Amino acid sequence: MNNLFYIAGLFFISSIWSGCNEETPSYSELMTDTQNLIVDMDQSTEAVVRIVQGNGNYKLTNENAEVATAYIEGDVIRIEALQPGKTTLNIMDWAKKSGAVQVTVKKMVDL
Repeated sequence: MNNLFYIAGLFFISSIWSGCNEETPSYSELMTDTQNLIVDMDQSTEAVVRIVQGNGNYKLTNENAEVATAYIEGDVIRIEALQPGKTTLNIMDWAKKSGAVQVTVKKMVDL
């Protein structure tokens, strides 16, 4: 009977020991298809940037919402140019990996 408890105890301890994994999880770096975007308002006021690598659940901040607005749909950032100027879009995923897109909005000035 003691041997049975001993064997069961060894089995239990070995299953706990083998279940411990000290390997650190790896997360993808956040990458977009461009880091510098130029929107020419004479051509179109809309633009798209794609997130090509990341860990999902993205959050977006816009440093200058007077120049352009932006929002995320899945892995796509949709941008609407409002007026000439520059802004930076900062993207962060759930794993705290981040990236940025510099947006320059241009428009020809009528003389």
